[in-house]
Amino acid sequence: MADATTHEWLTLDDDEEILWENSPTLITAAGELVTGIALCLTLLLAPIGLLMIASAYLQVKNRDYVVTNKKFYKKTGVLSTDTDETALGNMQNLSYSQSFVGGMFDYGTVEISDASGTIAFKNVKNPGEVKETLTEISNEYGKRYGTSSGQGSSRSTGGVTGDVDRLYDELRQANEAMEDLLGK
Repeated sequence: MADATTHEWLTLDDDEEILWENSPTLITAAGELVTGIALCLTLLLAPIGLLMIASAYLQVKNRDYVVTNKKFYKKTGVLSTDTDETALGNMQNLSYSQSFVGGMFDYGTVEISDASGTIAFKNVKNPGEVKETLTEISNEYGKRYGTSSGQGSSRSTGGVTGDVDRLYDELRQANEAMEDLLGK
């Protein structure tokens, strides 16, 4: 597996290692590429066609998805770089979706949600397998750090940490103690 030097935008902690990485499949840019090629065949529109081809290629190639033993990362950007990250222990939901065309060519979007939002790994090949791999990584994290996957809990969904459950229990106990003090 690659290390952080493969991804100059990625700064890892000393004990953090890359477990999975991917990027969108080029097939998702096929429409723009074909249109760009068609425009290139028309001399007057060739510059527009070349821009479309370059744009489609760069949008696919300048998007990276990385999962470490601690976090999910997404990097996007052609002229600038935007990164999103969320800790494995903060994950609340993991899902994937495929369009009709995505199902035909086996690509789709895998979404990782936490309390602050969603990170989408768009247009990845084999999204069902990617979801399974990320679920395994999340479960391993839960075993290692004593967090709950949330499965079977009425208060949480896949990947919620045990810290949330412990906090809920502490708040409930504090509320009960306060009621006892007030005589209610």
